[in-house]
Amino acid sequence: MTEKVSITESGMVFGDFDSESLFHIEKSDVYKKLGDGIKSVEFLYLRDRKKLMFVEAKKSSPNTDNIEKFEEFIEEITTKFIHSFELWMSLVTKRREADIAVPLVNPEMDKVNITFVLVIKDHKEEWLPPITRAINSVMMPYLKIWQSKAIALNDEIAKKWQLILESA
Repeated sequence: MTEKVSITESGMVFGDFDSESLFHIEKSDVYKKLGDGIKSVEFLYLRDRKKLMFVEAKKSSPNTDNIEKFEEFIEEITTKFIHSFELWMSLVTKRREADIAVPLVNPEMDKVNITFVLVIKDHKEEWLPPITRAINSVMMPYLKIWQSKAIALNDEIAKKWQLILESA
């Protein structure tokens, strides 16, 4: 039986996850050693060995009316998703090494669905579709190539997805 792990981030408690299904990439040595210029999501979570989620948490997001700030926000999020995916692939292909559970670097790649998940605390549900559309627009080539998807959730939906236990 594996240890249960939770992560507190942006005022939310994510978990309880099996430690073998979780990679806290943001706190990992392999990420820290890369230095400036590389961005990361909070963690990777492999659910039921079938669904790999790259999870980023935020306390808020800019209003879509403030185009400049909104575009900067989307760029920040998509950069974190892409860099985290690339770092994970470097672990899968053994170009880099990290203390990461075998199921996360040795999944049956053809059976794993990849989802990039942004969770925004206390966000209204009707504010989520424009964020999801913007992320998908920027990440379209990656999503097509890897047959993956990206989605923005609020903490209530994330609870239904069993990603969040509670607000911190």
